[in-house]
Amino acid sequence: MGRAVRGKADPDGYTLLAAMDSTMVLNPLIKKDLPYDPLRDFQPISLGAKNMSVLEVRADSSAENVEDLLNLLRAKPGKLNFGAGTTNGRLAALLLAKLTGTSFAIIPYKGSADTWKAC
Repeated sequence: MGRAVRGKADPDGYTLLAAMDSTMVLNPLIKKDLPYDPLRDFQPISLGAKNMSVLEVRADSSAENVEDLLNLLRAKPGKLNFGAGTTNGRLAALLLAKLTGTSFAIIPYKGSADTWKAC
């Protein structure tokens, strides 16, 4: 498996890599000495899965829709928390803040289920 991750497996048609976003997108952005280049060393052949993100608030929140949530975030810049249990969740939080001009604390969790327990 280690050889395949580095893109060094023999091109015999028998070795496939099912890569995650961190392997192909994030690692190249945060690590300068990777033993592989995702664009040069691998050839995508198929999309294996898509995932969907859900934006939720606590049941006792006054926000009943996205507009309400954005109004809360703008009224309390940097005071509210965004729980994220995955890399995609953290990226979504950053994108939400950037696109909406809001700020909040991103609280990282070990997994998505942990974010639900915290609420």
